[in-house]
Amino acid sequence: MIQARQSVIIGLLMLFGACGHTQTSTESVAGQVYYDLPQELIELSGLANCDTAILAVQDEAGAVFVLSKNQYTLQQRLEFTSPGDFEGISCVGEQMAIVDSRGILYQLVLRQNQLSIINMFPLSNPEQEYEGIALDPKQNRAFLLGRKRSPRADNRYLRPILVYDFEERLERIYCQVNEELIWQVLTELDNSQAGMIEWGSSLQFSDLLLMSNQQGFLILCARPAMIIQVTLTGKVKQIIPLDAARLPQPESFCWISHDSLLIGSEGVFGPARLTTLKWIDNN
Repeated sequence: MIQARQSVIIGLLMLFGACGHTQTSTESVAGQVYYDLPQELIELSGLANCDTAILAVQDEAGAVFVLSKNQYTLQQRLEFTSPGDFEGISCVGEQMAIVDSRGILYQLVLRQNQLSIINMFPLSNPEQEYEGIALDPKQNRAFLLGRKRSPRADNRYLRPILVYDFEERLERIYCQVNEELIWQVLTELDNSQAGMIEWGSSLQFSDLLLMSNQQGFLILCARPAMIIQVTLTGKVKQIIPLDAARLPQPESFCWISHDSLLIGSEGVFGPARLTTLKWIDNN
């Protein structure tokens, strides 16, 4: 646990009055249920599963949105800072972390219906932007998904997964994922979505998860819409295409059980949307 250097206790700000919960609307297609979220969550950019609710962040608002676990009803809005460019949220027990793509890592605690900022860490790589975050449940650190290819890498197709050690306040590259190998797999899959963008162009990674057994990572890709499973060394294990017509621009995901994912689309060209996916590990 990290010593609190500053603590800002923020009361809950209820949306639309004391009992004004905002309902989602649903659509079912071939047995797959999609949940359309309210206007407040346009540009949904992060999801996390805490003990009693699903937590979400929106691209610009310095707030955490609390969703019910069953129908993903918007219940509360917890302000924690001024507007920014928030691109990921992760939660382990009471500990929470949110990353601003411009290089700020917020560490917070959610306890007894109050949200507390306990620290803000400036990230050290000025050449990088950050697109997703995954707290390590076993060590005091966070994994971060780099948006940009490494300009100093020998292979220009390498994309970094970084790790930030909270105690040492040190950021480093943990592993690198080779985009060129991902394109090769997409070609073998004859994935029609891959044809939407030029082969070899930068993939639009959008979020990061640790595998539920902590033996690898899942990378969410907004364009083309897919989930990429990689090992802890960055080796690609499998790629699962997503339905971009029903879930355009997927920007966030979280585990809701050991083998089920909740995936969220950004919602720029329509409402932000959630759906679930049963995950089968490729061993």
